[in-house]
Amino acid sequence: QTLEESLVKTYQGNPTIGAQRAKLRAIDEQVPQALANWRPTVTFSTDVGYANEDLTANGNNGSSISFPTENRFERSYALQVAHPVFRGFRTEAETKRAEMRIEAERQRLANTEQQVMRDSIIAFMNVVRDEAVLDLSINNEQVLRKQLEATVDRFEVGEVTRTDVSQAEARLARATSDRITAE
Repeated sequence: QTLEESLVKTYQGNPTIGAQRAKLRAIDEQVPQALANWRPTVTFSTDVGYANEDLTANGNNGSSISFPTENRFERSYALQVAHPVFRGFRTEAETKRAEMRIEAERQRLANTEQQVMRDSIIAFMNVVRDEAVLDLSINNEQVLRKQLEATVDRFEVGEVTRTDVSQAEARLARATSDRITAE
């Protein structure tokens, strides 16, 4: 994977950048909310009911006269429209505040993107460095193995001492340890 491919994948799929973008979208909604204060408010209400009245009248002689009951279906509707004419410059101030918050959030998003991309570049370069160190460690181990073989051969013919062989073995052991650490 190249550095460019790594950066593209990071930019498209990083959850930190995605969360910051979502936060920006949420803050973007504050401008329409502030501008909504210029719009009228419409309220509609209705009331529906059923009334049953028993009409009874008392006569002069103490008798009561009963009329047929009256059943009524009652309903009422109300529509109220309120339109602000002047709100003491609150709408303008809220709109300006929302626009400034959006600009600040855009800058935070840009900062987050830069930090994530920088971290991605550092991680990529660390991998490249570590792969190079591993290759060098493997090569060093192979060279020291050949030197050990040569030292053992020279020891067998009497050119070097047992100490020289032990030192060559120690160097090889150190190179093997370095390779394992690099891996």
